[in-house]
Order: sequence, then structure tokens, then C-alpha cells
Amino acid sequence: MSFYSMAEQRQRALSTSGEALYQILALEKGATHEEIKKSYRKLALKYHPDKNPDNPEAAEKFKEINNAHAILTDLSKRNIYDKYGSLGLYVAEQFGEENVNAYFMLSSWWAKVTIIIHNTVCDYGVIYVHLGYIVRGQGKGSGRRGENCGVEEESRKGRA
Repeated sequence: MSFYSMAEQRQRALSTSGEALYQILALEKGATHEEIKKSYRKLALKYHPDKNPDNPEAAEKFKEINNAHAILTDLSKRNIYDKYGSLGLYVAEQFGEENVNAYFMLSSWWAKVTIIIHNTVCDYGVIYVHLGYIVRGQGKGSGRRGENCGVEEESRKGRA
């Protein structure tokens, strides 16, 4: 199996709906802490490996139930899961829980377009539209990469 196909499978496995863990515990999204606890206990007893020694599927289901319970009873992880699904949990694992919102904000199409347009203005001095104000650049190469290219200054002049 190639790296590409493994990465592709991983991406398919990550959902953004945030419902699969609730389904594992036979619950509706938004279930209370008590409902999660009750369902977990019932399913954990049913699929416990000691009660199903000859059933490897039960052992696998037991692991899924434990994972779902661990995430849904941790308030921070549950909030991330409810908002961004398993992809959000993966991002939290890779970049830290405090960076999940920033990751998804910067991954949005409008953030990418804004960054590209801003970099184009700073590098080439083209027309820049930002929050409803039109700003004209000063010509090719008017700004230097990494510096304030005068967009804020120009936008204030345009409002006056």
C-alpha cells in the first residue's frame, strides 16, 4: 500500500460531522453526560472481552466504545468533536487543542484568498479589496515581503 493511498484512507476516515462517536454509543448528538455514562456502561458490559472470549469483533467494538466514551466525557475534546468532527480531534492531536479554531479558520477558502490577495498587493502593487474598501497599489514591487505594505494607511485615505 502506497503512502498516498494510506493518506487518502486516513482523510476519508476523518469526518467533520461529529456524529459517529454518538452512534457508537447508540446516542443522539447532544446527549447529556448522564446519558453517555449510562449507554457506555450498558455497551461496555455487553461487549467486554471477558464476556466474549471467542469473539474478536466484540473486543474491537469494546475498544470503539471506550474511545467514544473517553472523547465524549472530556469536555474540551467533546466541544472540538461536536464542532469539527474527528478531523478536529486529529488537528488537536497534531497542533494542540488551543490551535484547532485557528487551523480551521486559516483553512477556509476566504482566508486563503485574503492571504493570496494581500501577498499579491504587497509584492506587486495591484488593486486590493479588503472589507469593502478599494485600495490601489503604488506599482510593481511597491511593498516588501513581510512588511506592512501600507494597506491600512491607504484604506483610511479612501474613507476620508
